[in-house]
Amino acid sequence: MDAVRRAPGAGTELGVEDEARASVQAATRIFQAFAAGPLPFPAAWEEAEGEAGRVRHQGFVAVRGATGAVGIAAPVLTASSTAVGALAVTGPQGRLQLVGAVSHLRAACAAVSRALQRTPEMAPAR
Repeated sequence: MDAVRRAPGAGTELGVEDEARASVQAATRIFQAFAAGPLPFPAAWEEAEGEAGRVRHQGFVAVRGATGAVGIAAPVLTASSTAVGALAVTGPQGRLQLVGAVSHLRAACAAVSRALQRTPEMAPAR
């Protein structure tokens, strides 16, 4: 489920549709990058295919839209490093602090991933 929520008092320079589009694009790139499972050991991400290898190595993706919206997404992973979900945040490029947002987003995804790994019956059936 994808939902865009604005913080109280947030500006309306960008439409909700623009932010939702950036969120969906970022989450889609996460699923594309993690579709092949875990990286080979040692993590030879340079040899993996293009953007997917970079995204898997970084553990997140940032998408900058033409309208000024920025979408950042990170994966929720099973114990076998398969993406079963993604969390994403969006906002105006000038007001979204990329480094801080990525740090918080990756921490949130890691917490959800750990909880999912402790209770694997909650993972979606394949």
